[in-house]
Amino acid sequence: MSAEREIRQLQKAKAQRCGNLVEEAAVCNRLGEILASHGSVAHREITEMRSQLYLNLGLVYDSLKEPAKCDHYIKKSIFLSESC
Repeated sequence: MSAEREIRQLQKAKAQRCGNLVEEAAVCNRLGEILASHGSVAHREITEMRSQLYLNLGLVYDSLKEPAKCDHYIKKSIFLSESC
């Protein structure tokens, strides 16, 4: 499957999954991997994007008063940020 077609399908899937944060994050992560595999995005940029994504998820779960999920995603964000 061509990269363009796969990107379109993932974008469509993301639009259909509005509201499920973890599924949306997985789709965004896959989009980044596709772009990286085609030389459009450097590895460091992908790691930074994932780190920001996890931070955003942590902040969303913080606002939803779900401290366990908040802690989980913020720790993942910090780990990735420190590994860059």
